[in-house]
Amino acid sequence: MKKEKEANKELEEELLMFKKEVMEQHEKGFLKAIKQAGFFTDCLDIGLFDPFKDVKDGQLLDEEEIAAREDNDSEEEDKANV
Repeated sequence: MKKEKEANKELEEELLMFKKEVMEQHEKGFLKAIKQAGFFTDCLDIGLFDPFKDVKDGQLLDEEEIAAREDNDSEEEDKANV
């Protein structure tokens, strides 16, 4: 019985963690939409909005490209600190 209670508690904690993660992802998506809205205010073409893109350094970029640039920047910083 004690093991079952511990297992239930662990599952509840894991579920809570997943719920928080989902909420964080929703919030990130909302914030991305807000940034994109600001980026497109001149043309207001809703068809240009893309949930897989984000505004970085004044440019609308794919998330993968942003991640690659950030990885590259991080590597350059590491080399500079050597």
